[in-house]
Amino acid sequence: MTSDFSVGGRQAPADRTVGPGPATGSTVSLLPTQGVAPALSARLESWLASPGGLAVTAEVRLDRSGTELLAGSTVWATFRTGDGGQLVLSALARPSSGEPEVLELTGVAMLAREHRRDAVRAGLRQDVRLVTGEVEHSATTLDLSSGGCRVQVADPSAFEVGGVVDVQLELDGEAPLTTAGQVVRSDQVAHEVAVRFLDLTDDDEAVLDALVYSAIGTSG
Repeated sequence: MTSDFSVGGRQAPADRTVGPGPATGSTVSLLPTQGVAPALSARLESWLASPGGLAVTAEVRLDRSGTELLAGSTVWATFRTGDGGQLVLSALARPSSGEPEVLELTGVAMLAREHRRDAVRAGLRQDVRLVTGEVEHSATTLDLSSGGCRVQVADPSAFEVGGVVDVQLELDGEAPLTTAGQVVRSDQVAHEVAVRFLDLTDDDEAVLDALVYSAIGTSG
């Protein structure tokens, strides 16, 4: 599973400004903040936000095994908003009384709002290797999401827009994450290349989302 990645110029960081809220019945992704596991999909039952969006209470419906797994834990909840974007909330998940398939999510601060359909991203510097043919290019990420990355590289002319590269992303304390990527932008002046991930597994997507959300939470 992959997310959209902008093919244009540099994307502004995800912000936390107030905007349209999610619609009842829309999809919600729930990712535990502890451990690595694929996100669980839920459906939004209700949404209540305080003025300014500083506190949010939401109810989501998912299968009973999911509620039992997440009840009592802290999750990153990603909501789809009415303007086609996303917002991410760090929330405590608690079982709803009398509803075994409903969790109540309570969050005290919004981590990020993304006004486009792109995955939420963070400015993260991670070592990465991009392989074109038999040539390996060392690079450093400038921003990162589960949809793709923008990297600084010595020779951007080696990357043709539309070309496919092998991406080997170094993760602190973990084995490198390896995936295929498509070059969507190559900036010869700034020495930057933007890559859209093509074939992330659910597990790898969860790893990247957790890394991004953790970085956003720490920076806030």
